[in-house]
Amino acid sequence: MGCHGEEPGRIDAGILTQGFTIRPQPRPTSVAPSFGSDGGPVTLVISGTGFEATANASLTRTGQTPIPGTQRTVSPDGLTLTATFDLLNRALGF
Repeated sequence: MGCHGEEPGRIDAGILTQGFTIRPQPRPTSVAPSFGSDGGPVTLVISGTGFEATANASLTRTGQTPIPGTQRTVSPDGLTLTATFDLLNRALGF
């Protein structure tokens, strides 16, 4: 295998000789704003590392229908994912 990692047992990124690419998982570290209302859409900025241009985001809560992110953008350096979520008439709470 043509993979490498900075720590034993951890693969950060690499290319297998068979043509597979292994990429690190996105690692979110913060979300802003930390709250919103059920009056309409809210745009969230999710910060972290490893976000790719094709990344998706959704808000999930047990017993509720997931809320997909729309108008998604990822920064060129992969450090932020911005998405809009329609919270209109969605369940309140954490």
